Amino acid sequence: MLDEPRLLAANPWVTRRPITVVEYHRMGEVGILGKRDRVELIEGELVAMSPIGSYHQGTVNQLTHSLVQSIGEHAVVSVQGPVRLDDFSEPEPNFALLKPRPDFYRAAHPGPSDVLLLIEVADTSLNYDRAVKRALYARHAIPELWIVDLNAGEVEIRRQPDAAAIRRSRASTGTASSSRTCCPGSASRPRHCFAERTTMPDTTVTEIKPLSRVEMAARVARDIPEGWYVNLGIGIPTAIADHVPLDREVIFHSENGVLGMGPAPPKDKIDPWLINAGKQYVTLRQGGSFCHHADSFSMIRGGHLDLCVLGAFQVAENGDIANWATSENDTAPAVGGAMDLAAGAKRLWVLMEHTTKDGAPKLVQRCSYPLTAVGAVKRVYTNLAALDVTDRGFVVIDMAPGLTFDALQARTDAPLHRSA
Repeated sequence: MLDEPRLLAANPWVTRRPITVVEYHRMGEVGILGKRDRVELIEGELVAMSPIGSYHQGTVNQLTHSLVQSIGEHAVVSVQGPVRLDDFSEPEPNFALLKPRPDFYRAAHPGPSDVLLLIEVADTSLNYDRAVKRALYARHAIPELWIVDLNAGEVEIRRQPDAAAIRRSRASTGTASSSRTCCPGSASRPRHCFAERTTMPDTTVTEIKPLSRVEMAARVARDIPEGWYVNLGIGIPTAIADHVPLDREVIFHSENGVLGMGPAPPKDKIDPWLINAGKQYVTLRQGGSFCHHADSFSMIRGGHLDLCVLGAFQVAENGDIANWATSENDTAPAVGGAMDLAAGAKRLWVLMEHTTKDGAPKLVQRCSYPLTAVGAVKRVYTNLAALDVTDRGFVVIDMAPGLTFDALQARTDAPLHRSA
C-alpha cells in the first residue's frame, strides 16, 4: 500500500491524485494509518520511511543529547517531528531546530518560516535524502540542512539546501560534541555559529565548492588546443571565449555568421551591430570575418568545425544529448542550430550544471527529454566534474576540490567510472 507499484511507475500517462495534509491526518484519525505505519507525506504521496537500526538510533540519541545541551533556550529541538511545508508535504526529519515559541508548537506543526535547521540521519536512505529531501527543503527555503552519512562517517552541511557550497566533516570517531553558542538564525548569531562548531573529535573538514559558471567556462577553455575552429552554444558556453589566452589562436564561430569571434567587450567599447547567436555583444579578433547565415551553416554541415560546446538539459551515458525546449517561457525555444552542430562538428562537448535546481541528476542512463542528437557527446563539463563519454559510459577526468568520487556518484544517475 505504501510503496508505489512498479506498473504505475512505468506508465507516466497514469494520473495520480495527490493526498493533502488534512486528508493525511484524517487517515490517521480513522485508523487507515496506524502507529506502525512509518510513513511521511511527500508531494501528495505516502512514502515509507526506512527501518531504524540500532546504530542509527544510537546516533539520534547521541545527537539529541548534544543538541539539547548546546542549544539551551535559543531554539526548540524537535526529534522526529513533522514539519508542514505546504498543503501536500509534511516530512518528518530526524531533527528540526525551531524558533522558540511559548506553546512549543502545540497549536500547529511548524512551517518553513519556523525552521532554523533540519538534520537527516541517513544510511539506507542517503540517496533519497540527498536527491528528494534536499530538493524539497530547498524549494521551501529551509535555511540550513545537515545530512549525517552514517556509512561514510560524514556530515554534509548546506546553508540554503540548494546552494552550491557544501561543507563536509569526516569523523574518525563516533563521539559527537558541541561547543556552546547560539543557534542558526538567531538575532545574535555570531560569525562562527552553532552549525559550524558542532563537530566530532578528530575531525578534518574540507570544503566542497562547485565551480562557478565563470570557472566552468575557464575550465573548458583550458582544454581547447591551438588552431581549433570552435562553435559556442547559447548559455554558459558563450563565456568560454572570454578565457582563451590572447596568445593562443582558437577561431570561434557563431551561427549568425561570425568567424574569429573574440571575448565580450568593455561597456564603453560595445559595437551594437556585433553580436553572437545568443544576441550577446562580442568583439572580433584580428583576421576575423563576417559571412552570410547560409555560408555559416555550410561550415557547420560541411564538417569544418573541430569542436562545438553546447549546453544541455540531459546527457546520457551513451552520448545522447537533449538540449531543446518548446516552452512558451523559454527565451530560445525549439531546436535552433543545435542539431546541425551536434551532427556536423567533429567533436561535441557539453557544459552544464551537474544537477537541476531541484537536485535531479542531468547525467543519466537514458535521456527522458526529446533528443537533439544520438551518441554525439564526447565530453561533459559540469560545476562538479569533467567527464569523458566512452564505451564504458562516463569516465571521471577530474572533480571539484574536496568532492569525493562517491559524493559525485550520489549526484549522478548513470554509473561513473574512474579514469585509468
